[in-house]
Amino acid sequence: MTPPGIPQTNDYGAVKLTIKKFYRASGESTQKKGVIPDIILPSIASESKDIGESALENPMPWDTIPSAKYDKLNMVEPYVQELRKQSAQRIASEKDFAYLREDIELFKKQQNDKTISLNETRRLEEKDEIESRDKAREKERRARKASNEIVHELTLKQVDLPGLPAPAQKTNSVSRLDINSPSVPTNAAAVAAAAGVDEDRDFDADEDKVPPPDVTLTEAEHILVDYLSALKQGVLTVNHQNKPIE
Repeated sequence: MTPPGIPQTNDYGAVKLTIKKFYRASGESTQKKGVIPDIILPSIASESKDIGESALENPMPWDTIPSAKYDKLNMVEPYVQELRKQSAQRIASEKDFAYLREDIELFKKQQNDKTISLNETRRLEEKDEIESRDKAREKERRARKASNEIVHELTLKQVDLPGLPAPAQKTNSVSRLDINSPSVPTNAAAVAAAAGVDEDRDFDADEDKVPPPDVTLTEAEHILVDYLSALKQGVLTVNHQNKPIE
């Protein structure tokens, strides 16, 4: 029975209780830090103050326990410095990463801005700015020369077959994009939409637009190719004891 003076309600709130904690083989937990990558790429998500365990009010602290016994292969470590260097060079010259850096700055500005205009004229101006930026980027992407990269599309049915299938007909980074593929939005419109700026976007008009490429996925592919190339050249190989092999 509800005590006098307290309004009746069917909403009694909720409690989230953590009863287990995950540790890696090294004994380090993943709380708040996650798994730290060897190469960090620019990301809008990394700039968000509302994503991840550290954004919660009472996150569990990062700590360690005794390490398990396991072979520390660490086969990538000899190449990491060179892989970072090559990746940084691509990121500095890649146009889509320049767009991403612009979007990150826009996102940070919106995240730090604790106010939003209710003026219709101002809101329409913001929408027009976003659409103009998107159109300019799309025009630039369509004008790019076809990439020299050869793309082979593999399916699970083909993976065990000898050789590679015929190259895809269109191999440049724009024409081979799949509009239905999951990717982190990197265009300003997507950033603004997440902030509620572009809620009236005409999705029917977007059907013929070139979707923004997943630049982080593409760069991850390039890093993997660099690593495989380094292994093939025999710059340095290691065995399970982490000793050079002649």
